[in-house]
Amino acid sequence: MAKTLKLQLPDDLEQKLAVRAERLNVSLEELALHSLAQTVAATTMERLLQEANQLVVMELFERIRQAKQVGQGRVEVPAIDLTRKLVETMTQLRQVTRFSPSEAHPQTQLVLELPPASQDDYSQLVLEILPINQDAGAQINFTPNNQCTSQPE
Repeated sequence: MAKTLKLQLPDDLEQKLAVRAERLNVSLEELALHSLAQTVAATTMERLLQEANQLVVMELFERIRQAKQVGQGRVEVPAIDLTRKLVETMTQLRQVTRFSPSEAHPQTQLVLELPPASQDDYSQLVLEILPINQDAGAQINFTPNNQCTSQPE
């Protein structure tokens, strides 16, 4: 079911839209509807990307926590851009001794070498390396034993 929406456009915006609509050979209404649909889709994609980024962070810290818990000094993580940026920052903050591509899967995995003793409070680290948007709909939390969780706001 279609709804009617009345918009009051400033003259300059109406002129720009009219020129663009003419260039695209569509009506002003069609262009406005298409622009609104694109904005909603972009907002939805941005929110999904933020949620995916939060999951990547949670997975990274969970793998490190589990490795430390069983006394492993190395852990493999996915080699995606966000993980690389996080690991580079963690290396600067001495949370990771060094990292390199996995020998078995150099294109898709990184091997992190963990220091024998390091700061275990990741909550401050997350705030430093990943600005989490408060409007993202979820928030990363850490339990007292540094288990990483995400909860809807």
